[in-house]
Formats: sequence, structure tokens, C-alpha cells
Amino acid sequence: MRLTMKSRLRADARISPAMRVSGLKLLVAFLIVGMNWVGLAAVGTTLAYYNDNEGSSENALSAGSLDFSLDPDEWTPVGKEDALLPGDTVSRAVSIFDNGTIGFQYTASLTKTAGDDAFCNALELEARQDGVARYIGPLMDFLAGPFVFAAPENWLFNVTLPAGVPDVAGMSCEFKFVFNGWQEGFAAPSGFHDEEEVENILEAAFSATANASPIADAYVHQAGPDSRHGTETEFDIKSASGGLNKRAFARFGFHFPDGTSILSSSLRLFMKASPSASRTYAVARALSDWVEDGITWNNQPATSSPPTASASSGTTNNVWLSWDVTADVDSFVDKTFENFGWEVHDTAENSAIVREAAFIARENSDETKRPVLEITFAAPAATTTHLVVNEVYADVGSPGKGSDGTNEWVELYNPTGAAVDIKNWQICDSGSCDTLATTSPSILIPSHGFAIITPNVSTWPKWEISGGTVEIVLGSNIGGGLANEGDAVILKDISAVEVDAMSYGDDASKLNPAVPVSGDGNSLARIVKGYDTDSAQDWIINATPNPGTNPSDDGIETMRFTASGVEVAASGDGLPPLALSAVSMGEPDNDIAPEEATSTEPIPDDAAAAEPPLSSVPATLDAVPDAERDISPSTSTPGTPEHMATGTPSVSATAADPILTPAEHNQNSDATTTGATDSNESVAASDPETGEMTGETAEQAAATSDASLAGAQPVEPEATAAPENEPAITPDPVIVPEAPSPVEPAPAPEPPSDSPVVSEEGGSTTVEPDAPVELAASAPEPTSIPEPSPEPSSNNNE
Repeated sequence: MRLTMKSRLRADARISPAMRVSGLKLLVAFLIVGMNWVGLAAVGTTLAYYNDNEGSSENALSAGSLDFSLDPDEWTPVGKEDALLPGDTVSRAVSIFDNGTIGFQYTASLTKTAGDDAFCNALELEARQDGVARYIGPLMDFLAGPFVFAAPENWLFNVTLPAGVPDVAGMSCEFKFVFNGWQEGFAAPSGFHDEEEVENILEAAFSATANASPIADAYVHQAGPDSRHGTETEFDIKSASGGLNKRAFARFGFHFPDGTSILSSSLRLFMKASPSASRTYAVARALSDWVEDGITWNNQPATSSPPTASASSGTTNNVWLSWDVTADVDSFVDKTFENFGWEVHDTAENSAIVREAAFIARENSDETKRPVLEITFAAPAATTTHLVVNEVYADVGSPGKGSDGTNEWVELYNPTGAAVDIKNWQICDSGSCDTLATTSPSILIPSHGFAIITPNVSTWPKWEISGGTVEIVLGSNIGGGLANEGDAVILKDISAVEVDAMSYGDDASKLNPAVPVSGDGNSLARIVKGYDTDSAQDWIINATPNPGTNPSDDGIETMRFTASGVEVAASGDGLPPLALSAVSMGEPDNDIAPEEATSTEPIPDDAAAAEPPLSSVPATLDAVPDAERDISPSTSTPGTPEHMATGTPSVSATAADPILTPAEHNQNSDATTTGATDSNESVAASDPETGEMTGETAEQAAATSDASLAGAQPVEPEATAAPENEPAITPDPVIVPEAPSPVEPAPAPEPPSDSPVVSEEGGSTTVEPDAPVELAASAPEPTSIPEPSPEPSSNNNE
């Protein structure tokens, strides 16, 4: 074994060194080449991966669009949206246009942005889409849809301030109509969507408070059963066969204290054009609400039966007609019935000969001839336990009443059972206060007495002021001067604690809504002295200011609600005369179109179709032949300014009275007027000496001497021959000449004034300056003697 190993070592030892070197070199070379090959291969693969760019050209993707726009019109009637009265309706049209490429669906809704909740919540909305009613209900709850859009689409929004709403005068409501659209096939608001808005502002008129002139009047026309006539300057009452009848509606707003007794009330309408033969016009209480610009023949309310009162028209143009509505007004005040106003109609409709009269409406430019309502009442004594601001004269009228600032005045009233000392109290407007300072021990307002505060003594001779009234001169403007367009009047006691306050016009700081502005020469007065519920309804626009006194000593007053304000007097005799117009001695201007003058015209299709269905309630109007009717001539009422004769009223309707629907008017008319004669015509003439209606024939009236008409005496009405065998009906109205206006005395010079101090003189109290300066007011101011009044004209037409 040893020998073998040695032999092998010897054999290995025979390998030369050169061979060993060569083998090592080959091994190294192999390793180098192999390693480089692997590395190079890896580098090549990496470069190929990052440098391989692939692409696709000429590719484009775009999304469709959902886009629509709104095109709103202005509110109509134009300007009404800024002065809504109860019963008014305003309308606005909004059109939707599709400006995109994707069909969409949408909802219409409303969002309130600002305004008075009471006003906004009172508004009612009718929304129509392409003529189809989509929503009827409260404005604030409006939501309609979704609707799939089909271009174009037109919406009409009719917004109404209902009659009988709480007092919202001067309030506003700001809101948006919101149209929210989104992609068809998706749930709202998924997919593409768009939203568009229309902003709106509606405002209630300041004169919307109670105690105003007619807040609504209109007429309806059978021949246009869906036509509206609520904004015209005249309204008509017409009887004509062939579906051509017309009826009128009127409503007044008034508010009296609970417990007020209504002693009498008259509705008066100025008849511009009389019918060609005397007619009997009846007034009936409306039994449901109606909208001035929305009432039509088809939707007119039913009325009470029998009618409240009736009056004969006569055939004289330009006269006042009068109806006794005492029972109705009393039922409104004691809340037996809601005040929806009255309907006026011809008691014998469907006349074979057209008989039509035209009356002045509240929209007429001649305010003196707009409808009026006179109410004589007795109110309970006020139970107020503090002094009140009772009357405010801020907008000084001319001529003869001075100037703004200097001759403004505020009346205070003490409704309590004890005298009240107002020394060092304050009278303020919305900006500043004046202290009633005096060197006298006190300034006492007696129980149930008045005090007048004014800046200047020149105010006193311009008014008739009771000798027991406390007269206070400040020597400077009341506060900063009472602004005509709106201000506050505040009475504070000696500790500067507010005792009473009111605000008017655009100032709602003390009453919201505020009392309406008075207008030039009018005052703002409590409807009953001392009556205070801290509401604008306590106040009226007083067209006959009466500082320091009340119209009546016995608590009975008469108020005439007119377009210019409320005229106040102790009785009807004390009210200013109603405006009168000259009466033409020629043919009456009857406003009858030639095509309506006969009964041969065809019945319009829409009129015949619009005839309301007959009611099952028995007819009560004119249900007996003419010969059996109790038609009594009316007589003048002596002492009234216009000596108007009033129609004899029927028994007023009660809650149990049968209801006369529009259809029953027609039923009754058909039962009594069919035939060749006109059952409601009459002959009438007036006595030129007394101004009262007589039973004279036309020939007798024509024989009256022209000399009796001198000096603008009452002019006899035109007489029309009555059909044979018909009774004569004496018409009510008689014309009274308009008294010449007295010449105003020249204004007296105004004395100087300084800071206020009070002195007492002859039962009245006058504030004088602190400094020992004698006021010119201690003696009556000189006034110029008025010129003699001109003689009345002898023109028979005046």
C-alpha cells in the first residue's frame, strides 16, 4: 500500500508547471466569458422593456350636457305686486327652454328668502303647466313634479291674497321659484343635473288695513262667462235676453270694536249712465269669497235671499244710488256673517229690450265718485287704562292749514277716570324726543279730556278747538318733524317709560304692519277714541281731522268710507256733500252698443253653455206677476247732503235664509220677463222745487218752467214712456247742486317760538318760552276777511 501511494505521487509529479498555468488561464477565461454573457444578456432585456412604446391615435370621448334656462315675464297687472290688497291676484309666466343634449326630468318648488311670515303664509298659489293645474294651495307649500321635460314648457303662477286675511298691510314676501332638473333614468339628484331659480318680491298695500274705501269691485258678464272685469274703471249692471246679463260686486273693509251697535248703513254707487227706462236694482250679501281680478260669471258666489235692499234707478245720468245695508253691516261687525261684500243685479234680468247702467269703479281717476259706504254707529266706551296717542296730523294740507313741521300736531286722549299730569313727559318721533317742560305746577289732562301738542301757536286759529282742550306749544318740531312717508309717535312718562305709541307708513317700529300714510291734509285717528289693541286696525285715515274734540257728545258717529279716507261726523247731516255732476237734458248716455239694442241677436255658444245649473232651492225674486208686486215709490230723506232717496229694503237675510245661486237669478228672471213687454220699466220725474221724486208723467215733467231751474236747482230726470198696463216705479236719485267752495282766508303771520314752557290761561294750557317773552298767541291772530262767495250759476246743466 505504501508503494502504491508513492508511485501515484511520482506520477502526479511528472505534470509540468507550464501545463498547470495554461489550465488556469483557460479556466479564468471561461469564467470571464460566462459571466459577461450572463450580464450582457440581462442588460439587453432591460433596455428592450423600457423602450417599447405602444399607442392608439385618433380616439375622442365627450360627455352629453344637461342644461336648461328660464325666461320669466313680469308680474301682471304691472305694479300690483307692490301693492296687494285683500282679494287681489297677480300672475307671472315662466318658460323653460332646453339648452342641452340629454333628456331630463324636473320638479318645481318654492324657497322663501325673506319677508313677513304672516303675509307669506296668507298667500295662495295656483300653478299651471301648459294650462294644466299642477298645484293649488298655500304659496309657501308649493312643490310639483317630477315632470319629464317636453320642450318648450310654460308655467303660469297665480298668487292671491285672500279676502278676510288678518291685517298684513305693508308686509312683504320674498321667495324663489326653484326648478331642479336631473338626468332621465336616475333618481334625483343622480346623474347630470341643473338648477335654475326665479326671484320674486310681493308686497301688501299700506291701504290694505281695514277701514278703507272699497277694497274690491268688479262686474261679471254672462256673454263672457270666463272673462274678468275687476280692474276696469267702470262696472255695469245689465238686463238683456240672449245671455247678455251683467252683475256687479263690491266689498269694503272696516273694523269696529266688539260691542259696537250699527244704527244705520248705506251703500252708495255713482251711476254715470242710466238705463233707458227705470229699473229696480237689488243688493244681496255675497255668501263666499271672491277675488276682484278673478271673479267671473261662472265662479261668482251665491247670494242671500231675499236681497238686502233694492232701489229704483231712474233715467237720469250722473246720480248716486243708495241702498240700506244696515242689517248686513251689523252682521259683519258682530261676526254673525263674514264680510264678502255685496252683489248688485237687475231684479228682472233677461229683458227683451236691453237695459244697462254704468257705475264708477274704485279704479276710476275721479276719486270723488268711487263707491262709498256710510255707517252710523255707537261704540262702547274704551276700557284703556292709560293715555293714548289718539290722532296724528303729520301731512299738513293746504290751503289754510300751515306747513309741514311748523303746524303738525298730535292729539292725546285720557280715557281713564282721573286727571293725568303730563308735566315733564316726553313726546317723540322715531328719532328724538321733546320734554313737556313748564314753570307751572302741572299739565293736567282731565278725565276723558284731550291735549293737543304742536310746534307753533299759529296752529290754533287754523282749527276749531274746544275750550277745554289742553293746548301745548313745543317751540320746535315734534321730534325731528313728522315725516309724511312714515314715522313713529311715542308718548313717554316722566321716567321715560313708554306709555303709548304708533307708527305709520314705512315705519313699522311700533305697529307691524304699520298704519297707512294719511295723504295730504288727512289725519290718522283711532276709529273710536281711546280704543287701543296695539293694531293698525285701531286706526282710520281721517279725511275730516278734528283736533281736541270728538264728532259727537253722545257717542254716536257717522263714518263715510271713501277713496280718500274716512269722513267722520256726528251724523250723516254733518258729512261733506257727495260730489255731483251736471245732468244732461238730452238723451241719456246709456252705453248700449248698437248690436245689443234689440233682442234679435243670437245667443253666444259660450254663454248658453255657461248657464249655471238650476238650483233646487225655490226662487224668491220676482216670483209674482207685476200687477201683484208691492212697488212703493221711494221718498227723499230730508237732511242728507244729497237728499238721496233710498230704496225700500226687504227683510235682511239671516242664517236660515234660503240661498240664491247665480242660476236662480236666471230662473226667476225667466219666470217673470218672458214676453214682449219689459216688466221692470217705469216713468219717473222729479219736483224741481223740492228735489223729491214725484209720480208725474213725462209730459207733466216737461211742462215745468225753465225758470224753476235757475240757480242750479235740482234737474228733473228724463222720462221714458212705460209700456201699457205697467205700474209706475218712482226712481230714487235726485240731484242736488254742488255748493260753491268758500274762499280760504289768507294765512296769518307765524309768531316766533322758543323752548317750551306751559302757562295756564282761560281753562286751556299753552306752552310758552322759558324766557320772559310774550307770545303773540295770547291774542287771536289777525286773519283776512274772505271774499264774498260768487253767486251760483244759473246754468241748468251744472
